[in-house]
Amino acid sequence: MKRLLLLVIPALLCWGNTSNAQTALNFDGENNYVNAGTSFNLTSYTKEVWVNWDGVSNQNNLVSGTLDENDHAFWARSGQLRAGHGEPFGTVIDPETLPVNEWVHAAVTYDGNTAEMVLYKNGVEVARGIDKTGFVVSHVLLGAFRKEPGSPGDLNLLGGQLDDVRIWDHVRTPDEINDNYQACLDGTEEGLVAFYDFEDGAGSSVASDLTGNGHDGTLIDFDIDNDWVEGINCGEDTSEPECIEITSFYPNPTWNRVYLNLNANYNSLQVRVYNSYGYYVRGKYVSGPTDKVYASLRGLSRGYYYVLVLDCETWKYDYVRVYKRGYYC
Repeated sequence: MKRLLLLVIPALLCWGNTSNAQTALNFDGENNYVNAGTSFNLTSYTKEVWVNWDGVSNQNNLVSGTLDENDHAFWARSGQLRAGHGEPFGTVIDPETLPVNEWVHAAVTYDGNTAEMVLYKNGVEVARGIDKTGFVVSHVLLGAFRKEPGSPGDLNLLGGQLDDVRIWDHVRTPDEINDNYQACLDGTEEGLVAFYDFEDGAGSSVASDLTGNGHDGTLIDFDIDNDWVEGINCGEDTSEPECIEITSFYPNPTWNRVYLNLNANYNSLQVRVYNSYGYYVRGKYVSGPTDKVYASLRGLSRGYYYVLVLDCETWKYDYVRVYKRGYYC
């Protein structure tokens, strides 16, 4: 019947995201990290990452340095984003905890002249504070903050995945961060001093810097055959679904109405009922925003019906098969 419905209904059925997933790097929270070298020399900066926290590791350094040489830290202590220079590395702190096993974009800016530091999550400012003036970033580690050289137990490691790490030599504006955090970069952007898209893939022991500035990262203690994992798709809006989906419906069977829950709020919907042969029976328009609708099967004979919900803004739809119990008047 799905084929018949496609012939009858002038819309597009959602089959999910068919884009090819990009790769990311998995950090086990036990001993692996990336050493990006000591030649950065940043007096102001913006650090950006996509992070997928495992919910287990406590320190979770993202883009940080070393205690004895270059004490800058951008991290998520117990899943709480924060950043700073010098103990306690908390000039800015996100009041909320990162979700577990979910990709989130995080960014921090530092102005070396004013000492102002700003923290962002998914393109939105979450904290602002004053650090110290004149700090210079030279040594960068991804997924670690080293307190003592050569001591794996003192590396404050990340548990989770990183993708699309970007390091800029200036303070990105709120609009620049919000407008571009999901965008695909090619490494030639002005002021971008290091960019790791982690597309090196299985077998590689290097995280390549796509800017050409020579800040390639060396993978330390990774399983290079298995720690390259599925990552975030740049250019993909992770905050909104690509198309409408009926996530649940009830009751089924039903005597009268069937209620349908949707995967997001939609502004303009049609709810349509088709019989088992794929022919239109009845329908109605629903104005939103709403993520819940219902269809009435009152007065229809016993049998199977297809209840379809159409997003009028995109002409994409989803449908379910419902059994109607006899007549209800």
